[in-house]
Amino acid sequence: KALLVEAGYPNGLDLGDYIVVAANPLDVACAQILQQQWQAAGITVKLVPMETAPLLAKWASGDWPTLLSVALLRKHSRTLAGVTGLHTLAALAGLVGPLLVGRLVDDLSGGTTVAHVDRTALVLVTAVVAQAVLVRYAQRNARIYGESLFAELREDFVDTVTGLPLSTVESAGTGDLVGRTTNDVDRIQYAARFGVPRVLVAVVTIVFTLAASFVLAPQVAVIMLAPVPLVVPVVRWYLKRA
Repeated sequence: KALLVEAGYPNGLDLGDYIVVAANPLDVACAQILQQQWQAAGITVKLVPMETAPLLAKWASGDWPTLLSVALLRKHSRTLAGVTGLHTLAALAGLVGPLLVGRLVDDLSGGTTVAHVDRTALVLVTAVVAQAVLVRYAQRNARIYGESLFAELREDFVDTVTGLPLSTVESAGTGDLVGRTTNDVDRIQYAARFGVPRVLVAVVTIVFTLAASFVLAPQVAVIMLAPVPLVVPVVRWYLKRA
């Protein structure tokens, strides 16, 4: 409480809503403990349990513009879209290989010409080269994006720290400050550089693979979807306890 008074909050500090995932009992219990501890120090929060789907919808709609992750994604949306687009094109180019190989096997079984095999091989090599080039530039842009984000986060951290009272900064300890400006920022950078594009690319790859399966071989698509009713409840059970 003395630090709050020194920082200019003599009547306490209201942090507003604290969002917790309702489906995760551990998350809710930890949030309740934090709420009690903060209240004893003069900091009040309002716990708002939400399901995952509405939570993601609110993030995407920008209802919470102060959320760091959403704010960063919105600020660098064009760069992120470019990185994701390159990764998506690379994933689509990677799907060409299995399709061509499957058709080539069918053609060879039914009888074909050497010229047709050569053309198929040429297209296959072109697809592999295109995928390699796209992946190369996607990773290059992702690294540039990550480093830019890293520099911006460090600058924001330094600006925030220098705006606090000196006694508050000293009470945090050198190790805590170093950890925040290195490990924590680096994790955010890694998630922005690799995590978000990979998740989006994985979704696109799954969608196109299923769509191609339904068009070319519906039996295969049905077999691919057969484990879903079993996998979904198992994953939900695991995530609640992870």
